[in-house]
Amino acid sequence: MIGSAMDQLQHSLGTCTQVKDDVAKLKVMVERFKHPKEELAHIIEDIKKHNLKILQAISLAREDLHLLKYEAAGVDIGQVVAMTALGAEQPIKYNNTEMAMVMQGVLNAYGAKMSLEDVMVCLATEGEAAHMVEKNVILLKKALAEKNFSDIAGDSLNIFLGIKMAEGAIPICSGTCPTDSWDYKGLVSDTEKVSSSIKATDKDVLINGFSIVQDMIKAEHHYEDGVWVAFGKDLGDILKLVSKKSLTLQSLAAPKLGTGPTNAELAISA
Repeated sequence: MIGSAMDQLQHSLGTCTQVKDDVAKLKVMVERFKHPKEELAHIIEDIKKHNLKILQAISLAREDLHLLKYEAAGVDIGQVVAMTALGAEQPIKYNNTEMAMVMQGVLNAYGAKMSLEDVMVCLATEGEAAHMVEKNVILLKKALAEKNFSDIAGDSLNIFLGIKMAEGAIPICSGTCPTDSWDYKGLVSDTEKVSSSIKATDKDVLINGFSIVQDMIKAEHHYEDGVWVAFGKDLGDILKLVSKKSLTLQSLAAPKLGTGPTNAELAISA
C-alpha cells in the first residue's frame, strides 16, 4: 500500500524540475517498498537505528494533523519514510527565513546587531526549531483564548525550548555570529534555566516571579501579523526575565477575593 502510494507520488512529481533531487531519493524509497519482503531485514535495522527519532516524528505528525497543519505533518511523515527507506534522516527545509528573522529579534534583545543574512548562515538547517516554535504558537493562541494558564505556561516554555534549539547552532558559526560583542552567555543561561523559572498559577503565568501573559499576548499578535523580528524581540525580552532580579514576596502575594481581576486576566480579555 505504501509502495503504491509512493509510486503514484513519484509519477506526479516526475515532471517537476524543481524537485529533481527529491524525486531521485523518492525512487529509492519506492523500490524498497515495492519489495517489502526482500527489504524487511534492512528496514528493521533502520527502525532500530532511528527508533526514538521515528517515534518523535510520528508523534509530531499526529499533533500537526490534529492542528490541521497538513504541510508540517507531511514533513514529519516524510522523515519517518526517509529514516525507514533510506536509513538516514533528511534535512528539513522549513520556514528558515522566518525562523532566522525570529532569532534576529531574540539576539537583538541580548544586544547582538546582526544582519538577516548572517543569522541565516547560522540557522540554515534549523527547521525543527522553526517547527517547534510555529506549532506551539498555534497552541498558545488557543490556550490564551481559553484562559488556560497551565497550557499557556507549557506552550510558552516549548516556544522558548525551540529558541534554545536554534541558539545551539550559534557556536559553530562564530565567523558570522561572534559571541563576544553581545550577551551570548546570558542567552545560553536563560534558555537553560527557563524550564525551572516558569510557573503557572490559577490566574497567571510567571517567569522568575514576573507575569508574562500580557507579553505573550503581544508576541502572539506579532506572530499572527507576520512581524517576525518583533516577535523574536518579544521572546528575547521575556527570556531575559529569567535572570532579572526577582520581585519581592510581598508583590507576589495573591490578591484578596473581591479585589478584581489580575493583570493577566485583564490582558486576555482585552
